[in-house]
Amino acid sequence: LDLSNFVELRDATAALTMFQTGIRISTLAQLTESDFDLDNRLLTIGGEMMKAREPIQLPFDERLGMMLEALLEQNDIIRTEKGVRNKNVFITQHGGKLQTSATNNTLRKRLKLYEQEFGLQHLNPHALRRGFAKRLLDKGASITFIAKALGHSSTEVTARYLYIDKVEVANELRKFL
Repeated sequence: LDLSNFVELRDATAALTMFQTGIRISTLAQLTESDFDLDNRLLTIGGEMMKAREPIQLPFDERLGMMLEALLEQNDIIRTEKGVRNKNVFITQHGGKLQTSATNNTLRKRLKLYEQEFGLQHLNPHALRRGFAKRLLDKGASITFIAKALGHSSTEVTARYLYIDKVEVANELRKFL
């Protein structure tokens, strides 16, 4: 993607945010500048934005931090030009909210477009969220921590989410006997 283009910068930053933090697209659309601590590379999400209603803090890497800084600068320019007042991080090129209803989400549509344009499969918010969880699991994170990061109500939900079957669980547990 061309990161000098606002829409593509926004889309890349949004996709990377979902992949690095595992947040839902509905949460992403609500994020404001105050939710991001760029100095400490930490995303703090209040319980009111989380499905499970529990607040959480999620770290992100330096690359995403730099992309967020660039996006916030572009957002300020757009808001000034369009006379829009909001603090949303992910906005349209006209300064409005990215998600206007549960079924109308600009980013979801853009991901579908990129999927077709680049011949990709499974480039959608759910796949990015699942990729976050799978990457953590592959690096040795416990299902308990993954469940907490995803805001799941139990580790059983997370195991189903990751498509972990009973045989895999038993094989992993044998390592600790």
